[in-house]
Amino acid sequence: MSEDAAPKVFLNISTSAVQRHIPDTKPLMQIALVIDTGAGMSGIDSVIKSQLWKIANSLVSAEKDGIPAEVNIAVYEYGNDSIPAGQKHTRKILSFVPDFDAVAEKLFLLKFRGKNKYCGAAIWASINGLDWDRGQDVYKAIFIIGNGSFFDGPVDYRNAVAASSRKGIQVNCIYYGSKEQGIEAGWAGCSDLGAGKYSNYEYAAKFVEEQTQFDKKILKLGSEFNRMYLPLSSGDKIRYKVISKLDSSTKKMASSGAYIERIVFKATDQYLSSSWDSLDGIKTGNIKVSELSSSVLPKEIRNMSLSEMEEYFNVKASARKRLVDKIRALGIQRRRYLAELPEKGKDNINGSRALSFADTFLKIAGEQAALKNFKFR
Repeated sequence: MSEDAAPKVFLNISTSAVQRHIPDTKPLMQIALVIDTGAGMSGIDSVIKSQLWKIANSLVSAEKDGIPAEVNIAVYEYGNDSIPAGQKHTRKILSFVPDFDAVAEKLFLLKFRGKNKYCGAAIWASINGLDWDRGQDVYKAIFIIGNGSFFDGPVDYRNAVAASSRKGIQVNCIYYGSKEQGIEAGWAGCSDLGAGKYSNYEYAAKFVEEQTQFDKKILKLGSEFNRMYLPLSSGDKIRYKVISKLDSSTKKMASSGAYIERIVFKATDQYLSSSWDSLDGIKTGNIKVSELSSSVLPKEIRNMSLSEMEEYFNVKASARKRLVDKIRALGIQRRRYLAELPEKGKDNINGSRALSFADTFLKIAGEQAALKNFKFR
């Protein structure tokens, strides 16, 4: 049977809402990104944004005992002079959410300026300002990323780390600069106290992202996939425009792999679009075809009968599933190809090996989460 003749996926949309089996308690991972947005950090900004989707693809593959994990991300910024001194130049910009689009939106809005980089205060704020789960089997971690000194500011970082330990939160420190500079500035000491890991990301790191023979195919399928979205309401059209803007911003980034990783992520089950997209909304039972507003329906189906509309959406769902399956398969092939490449083009100017920021982040998270019995597929 050819791909085009693949069986249709019927959603039973004319009867009851489709119910997904969701365990009473899903394995949970909570990760807070605490980002220095002061002076001298604008370089890491583009790095984090360009590699977010590689990180997301790995994190959402996490499972425990065969059950997919729920991954929640929060974001704090610190060191920015636009934040009042009364807040110790620290601000929460996103509470824990499973929505990586929301994370990306906030990252693209960050502005970098300022010199008051109070690392201890930033960790303290993220510990006390977020709704951390109390479960012992939850992976809970802070990743602070910056280049200031841990010895500056009104909050002793040792007190902040002690508070994190009481809540079972690991504090990981990624210094933007040389390894030695980070050690002198207290970053390694903080991670040691916080049961976390210390690493650094070099200014001069030369990480060359390889292109693959799968990239053009994924880009083509991604364009087809994006054209299949159908907002649920006029308000959701605004949300769709925001998503489209994220696509455009990611596509323009210097890293050629950033947009490809985003396409692959949008083809995962963890990509959240059921609240604003008709096809996913129907699939998850959030809405029925009969409840769709005629104002948002394509013109060619507005005069159809209900049964004809149901058939229309079934056909669209089948077509989307075929696209998703192709993107996922190509994403796996691309990931395997890159993993098997020789380590060329990944050296620092001093001859040491240079990991990408995403590789550094995921190595730390993967090792720590494994101790809680999480596995990244």
